[in-house]
Amino acid sequence: MTQHTFKIKTPAEFSYEFSLGFLTRSAKEVMHVVNDRTVKKLLKIDGELVLFSVFEGNGHLHVEVSNKDHSEKIESYVKEWFDLDADLSKFYTPSQRKIPFSNRSSGNFTDTGSWVSPTSLSH
Repeated sequence: MTQHTFKIKTPAEFSYEFSLGFLTRSAKEVMHVVNDRTVKKLLKIDGELVLFSVFEGNGHLHVEVSNKDHSEKIESYVKEWFDLDADLSKFYTPSQRKIPFSNRSSGNFTDTGSWVSPTSLSH
């Protein structure tokens, strides 16, 4: 087995921070491990266990695979897992407009009357 590293270009709108937030939402997660902004996962490919890790840098996801023979399948998996082929511009373009909130209260929430950009909201 040979260790192999490759890069996958991410769309300009892609947020690794958001993805990490989603992947770390539960301390009981057993399908992957996140440490120091690196995601590690073990997959069974063609009957073989293949460990890979993903981290971000310079507009790319950097992927390290435990077996170079499975790099192409891991690349396809990572693209699907992080939804890198989705056209995010259609989502972000309308949301760049600011949304006015009125001074109304309903249930557990009270509007502040502020203007908030949806892209500035986080979990």
